[in-house]
Amino acid sequence: MFDQVFGDFKEKQKAIQNKLEEILIHKDIQDGAVVMTVSGAGRIKSIDINSDKIDVQDTEQLEDLILVLTNELLEEAAVKQQEASSSLISDMMPPGLGGLADMFGQ
Repeated sequence: MFDQVFGDFKEKQKAIQNKLEEILIHKDIQDGAVVMTVSGAGRIKSIDINSDKIDVQDTEQLEDLILVLTNELLEEAAVKQQEASSSLISDMMPPGLGGLADMFGQ
């Protein structure tokens, strides 16, 4: 019985991870000076720097923009991950015990 439950859990967990990889979160900063895309799993997919909107020679400003943008996107990805984890836990609850999912952040 437990083998089946844990096997189902691992399969669902892998499916959720794959789904998170497919979710793309796009964000820009300073009117498109830096545009970044991150997957719901928290992987940076792309960084675009628009040299028409920022002085690329000003490395300190560029670093700051990338840092802020990265942190904002990773926070958004963490929310997506939490939502997916809560969904997984809720799906695994036996019928009639759905309220217990509230203990896990659902």
